[in-house]
Amino acid sequence: MRVCAFNHCGIIPPRAGGLIRIYELLTRIFQMGHEVKLYAYGAGHERFEVDGVQIHLVPKVLQHLTRFGRLLYGGLEGELALDVALASFPRMAREADRDIANSDIVQVEHLWCSIPPLIYARRKGKPAIFDDHNVETILVERYRRRLWKARQKGLWLPWLWYVASIERIACGLADTVLVTSETDRILLHKRMGVPTGKIEVVPNGVNTEVYKPSVDDGRRIRRMYGIGEGDPILLFLGRCDYPPNRFAAEWIVRELAPKVMEKRPDAKALIVGRNPPTNLTSDRRILFTGEVDNVIPYINAADICLAPITVGSGTRIKVLSYMACGKPVLSTPEGIEGIDVKDGESIVVRSLSDFVDATLDMLNDSRKMREMGERGRTLAQSKYDWQISARRLDAIYRKLET
Repeated sequence: MRVCAFNHCGIIPPRAGGLIRIYELLTRIFQMGHEVKLYAYGAGHERFEVDGVQIHLVPKVLQHLTRFGRLLYGGLEGELALDVALASFPRMAREADRDIANSDIVQVEHLWCSIPPLIYARRKGKPAIFDDHNVETILVERYRRRLWKARQKGLWLPWLWYVASIERIACGLADTVLVTSETDRILLHKRMGVPTGKIEVVPNGVNTEVYKPSVDDGRRIRRMYGIGEGDPILLFLGRCDYPPNRFAAEWIVRELAPKVMEKRPDAKALIVGRNPPTNLTSDRRILFTGEVDNVIPYINAADICLAPITVGSGTRIKVLSYMACGKPVLSTPEGIEGIDVKDGESIVVRSLSDFVDATLDMLNDSRKMREMGERGRTLAQSKYDWQISARRLDAIYRKLET
């Protein structure tokens, strides 16, 4: 089948969770014999191929205005908000007109550039899929309660209306709406009124052939940062220009790490990802790597992998990545939302107030944690490998074709 896909930004390099999902599913769909073209906004017109997926970049309308979002809305979130709002212009869909007409499936990733391609698909009688990576309306509501600063809260109602309107329209235009978990399927039905029969679950996943345990990788990272073999490492993975990750990283630096290190002075905290909160501490036991090309060796260096997430939607790919590498994971209930795990079996689930005690308990029982990590990897291989998700997507294509 010929698939014409759309996203508001390019997928290379695929480091953020949403980009990883798009890259993994589309490249695997290509491997299954489908022809895949992806349109996305970029700095200029450009065409190239990535692992079989033909990528067409289109300049965004008024892209130079995005910095005004900082003044209008406050901080980086404001710039990103205006950036994604500008993605709703129909330019990309117009340029893809011929490919939409020649396609068998139109697939839209995220809601930000969703409306024009879905309208074009409907006009041309093409089956359309809307991949709702997060239930964005729920995410905005959660942001307001947990993360937004006082100066931003006065604008949350207009932004909520904007997001909810686009999400509702996109769900209405699409023939099938994809979500990452049964949790989001229920939320989308209850909050947006989307019929459950229209919603399909294609879980987030992890490449378990690439993300796997490696003692040598872990030792190499320890040598790189001068960390002793016996020193426990607490690791958090995530780009900190994404508010839920930034909040989690700041909390680790301010609250968790200092309290754990009072009891375990040999412990180290490793924050891996773009724009880390380096200004919050001078403690040399808290290490910031910045963005790295390959996160797998860093995960394999860890003794405990952390997911102190308190706001979000969808499912956290970082948690699946931790599990695939066979590492014990300490998470909040929000951090494992949508993932079929149970506390004490393949993961430890605690509220933030109990993270310090849980961390110390985990460090004191290495055998139990090793066994938990092994169970986590087995679960990732059996339920959350990207190949399983790609087969589900392929089945949805076949169903729409008939």
